[in-house]
Amino acid sequence: MADKKVALITGGASGIGLFTAKHLAAQGWHVSIADLNQEDGEAAAKEIDGIFTKTNVTSYKDMAKVFSNTWEKYGRIDFVFANAGILDVADFYLESETLPPPEPSLLTSRVNTDGAIYSAYLSMHYFRKNPVRGGDLIVTSSGSSLYSAAILPIYCASKYAVNGLVRSLGEELKNEGIKVNAILPSAVPTNIGLPPKLVRLGIQPTLPDDKITKPEHVLIAIQELLDDPTAFGETLEIRGTKRYRRKQPPYPDDTMAFLTGDKRL
Repeated sequence: MADKKVALITGGASGIGLFTAKHLAAQGWHVSIADLNQEDGEAAAKEIDGIFTKTNVTSYKDMAKVFSNTWEKYGRIDFVFANAGILDVADFYLESETLPPPEPSLLTSRVNTDGAIYSAYLSMHYFRKNPVRGGDLIVTSSGSSLYSAAILPIYCASKYAVNGLVRSLGEELKNEGIKVNAILPSAVPTNIGLPPKLVRLGIQPTLPDDKITKPEHVLIAIQELLDDPTAFGETLEIRGTKRYRRKQPPYPDDTMAFLTGDKRL
């Protein structure tokens, strides 16, 4: 058992997370699934002969528990796929009848950003204790994190934050053998739902097949990052079968590079 690699996947009960879990299990990995949906999570873990921990990624206590459960079961964690995420839970632009308006929900940023931060923090500490120090963390960001997404402003902002986290940690943890990277898929058909504004307007968008990024395309990108020993702080955009490593914008001058402590220049 100790010789098998171990993966921990948040949001692993459905969509990209489940697709990845099944692939890794078929390749001989042990897989630990973390998800808020207990019924689907238990079914997924049973199907791949893995383990499941009911997890709210916005709770540090829950996140620490899934890491602890995984470590106690397998004695190592080689790969963490921080995949849990949700779209905006409310229409940010909805006009309020009162002033001040009611408090907006920040659940989207808590799941997408705080969940990624907890994943990164815990991964770092557990990777350091592996039999061979190091490991891979891949965070699910989004293609919208490089552009604007007016219909999903909180989601878009949360994924911008994920990119900043990954780029910042990637270079810093490089010398410890800890790889931190992100995948940035475009539209993937999953059960994540639709933007609240489209739901309110009764709009069901459709995409031509050549505009869809399929789970198998995402899996190829994940495998690319896992297999690349030089991938540190990469943000890998996925457009169907195409993949693009997107770099941070260039510094306008050396002052900003100095202030950020970028030693690569």
